[in-house]
Amino acid sequence: YHSVYYHRHAYVHKGFYDFQLTNWFKHFANEQFLVVENNQLLNEPDVVYNEVLDFLELDSFRPDAFKKVNVGSTKKVDEGLRAQIAENFKESNVRFFDMIGKEYDW
Repeated sequence: YHSVYYHRHAYVHKGFYDFQLTNWFKHFANEQFLVVENNQLLNEPDVVYNEVLDFLELDSFRPDAFKKVNVGSTKKVDEGLRAQIAENFKESNVRFFDMIGKEYDW
């Protein structure tokens, strides 16, 4: 079965992170997951990199550089639309933040 409508709008469904993690948590313990926030990864790649190494219990290794690749430009989102999106995901995000023990400024 292939639905063009679903594939065009699936990104909204995938944004309900609590739902996504609930499915994973049925099979794996919470402690087996490390959630990394994209903005922190972009702004502090060395900090996030070290957090991932620690989580995976790997020896410390420092690459020569953290290069940004495939960097594009984005347009500013209309504040009314941003507020509507935030309201749409509000309850889901509260549950998600509770699940991961962190809170992001979304």
